[in-house]
Amino acid sequence: MFLYHIRFTSVHEEFEKIGISKYSPFKRFGIDYYKEYQIKVIDIQELNDIDCKLKEKALHKKYKEFQYIPLNEDFSGKTECFDINEVSLDFI
Repeated sequence: MFLYHIRFTSVHEEFEKIGISKYSPFKRFGIDYYKEYQIKVIDIQELNDIDCKLKEKALHKKYKEFQYIPLNEDFSGKTECFDINEVSLDFI
């Protein structure tokens, strides 16, 4: 399982997402659904399921006050997005 930290940039907004996936973020976010965004993988770790889930939960709690809701209301994982100026680049 992968724990990832990704930056999404479009002409209208910029934010970061912290999440987990059984697929590599390169595969998960390489689909047409995210085509309006430039996507930059900032950090990624491959961990066992339990460690991934625990780290993700801790990071979401740490940055909760900086949550960002994307303009696209249908954005998948919108509750895992954060203000770009607040998330530490060395979060993992």
